[in-house]
Amino acid sequence: MFQKASKQDRKIKLAISGAAGSGKTYTALNIATNLELPVAVIDTENGSANIYSDLFVFDICILDNYSPKNYIEAINYAVKAGYKTLCIDGLSAAWYWELEEVDKSKTSMLGWSKVRPLERELIQSIQKANIHIIATMRSKTEYAMEKSSNGKTVPRKIGTAPVQTSSIDYEFDIFGELNAEHQITFSKSRCHDLADLTFSQPGKEIADILKHWISINSTKAVDIISNFQPKITTEKLDNCPQRKVTNSQLKRLYAIANEAGLSNEEAKAVIVNFGYASSKDILMTKYDEVVQAIKTAKVNP
Repeated sequence: MFQKASKQDRKIKLAISGAAGSGKTYTALNIATNLELPVAVIDTENGSANIYSDLFVFDICILDNYSPKNYIEAINYAVKAGYKTLCIDGLSAAWYWELEEVDKSKTSMLGWSKVRPLERELIQSIQKANIHIIATMRSKTEYAMEKSSNGKTVPRKIGTAPVQTSSIDYEFDIFGELNAEHQITFSKSRCHDLADLTFSQPGKEIADILKHWISINSTKAVDIISNFQPKITTEKLDNCPQRKVTNSQLKRLYAIANEAGLSNEEAKAVIVNFGYASSKDILMTKYDEVVQAIKTAKVNP
């Protein structure tokens, strides 16, 4: 009935979010090509991935109907056809399709009762597929006013929450956020050697770490980490008990609570039960556990 736990042969499930122009498609293809060939792409941007055909080798399926069922059909086909890595570029189109379907219903409740099962079926298809999957999604775009090198105040485009259901990062092993300078920060990672790191022009180094992570049991990718120097690296506190959740993770936590029917005060009560005086004190190692407790709080009052 039981067997030794192992992550060998595990398939990577990576999500990348970012505002327009942050480099989502290029980054996904760069990581995918260095992860495992051959690569397939589900394109929902009118074939825009084709512009990178001179840089990367991949086959493309262009969707013009963004029903989750069409995504699932393409995912299953990629698995059966023997592709090793699949880029879904992007997943936000399915979310827009779901919102439109809800709007067609007489009531929002009736609409979501029809759409939620399709949404879950797509997520489960991604999770269970025996293939590496890198999914991109758009971020909601906002502008921040910053001073340029010449001292003038200029607007700078930033991405905030991904255009998807609020708990989408919970569904992937690894979740990275791209900024306008093409730097990716991993706000959620089950691969500890990527957690809280920031990379500039991400590609092969990330693929190498991921390949090592899924192929070696009870061993960290220290040897790979030491072989490259990313241009931008935040302090890495691996397994440090003082490492706490990021602001973006806290925003998503409260969004998940609202989706589960909890007020912010009720969510804080759940957090207090974990022994934290403030939500900002939640440790990274306990984040998923807190999220799960919030999701089930209404079920088990």
